[in-house]
Amino acid sequence: MKTENHSLMNEECLSWDECFILDIEIIDNQHLNQFDIFKKILNVRECNYNYENMLFFLDELEKQSTIHFKTEESLMLVAEYDEIELHNTQHLYFLQQLQNFKNTFKYCNSKLIEQLHEFVRKWILNHIYVEDVKYAQTVKSYIIREIDNWVI
Repeated sequence: MKTENHSLMNEECLSWDECFILDIEIIDNQHLNQFDIFKKILNVRECNYNYENMLFFLDELEKQSTIHFKTEESLMLVAEYDEIELHNTQHLYFLQQLQNFKNTFKYCNSKLIEQLHEFVRKWILNHIYVEDVKYAQTVKSYIIREIDNWVI
């Protein structure tokens, strides 16, 4: 099992690494997409905090995260994952925090942007590396059972 002490958890930037692969293709692809959007947010941050670009990528992160969370939640539901409610609550928290940042971003406060960056970085790393790993085996077992049922 993965441990929370992985060196990527302490990095300033957010980089895709094999340790984030859950072996659920649709989820892994969506996670990779989230990492790519975060890199774009980081680039905007490093280029004088362009307000319009930052909002564009925050909107994109919100849209992609909403799609991703619905995918995860659907898979957890059909696989009968025991901790689905707790996991869904974490998704809601992330989306609410993202919305809060978007609402206050209009003040163009560089401290706020740094807080946004740190929140998103830590949340994505922890959520994938720690929380998503918890449901992965349940979902993979469900997928294997379903495939076995299709075989004649």
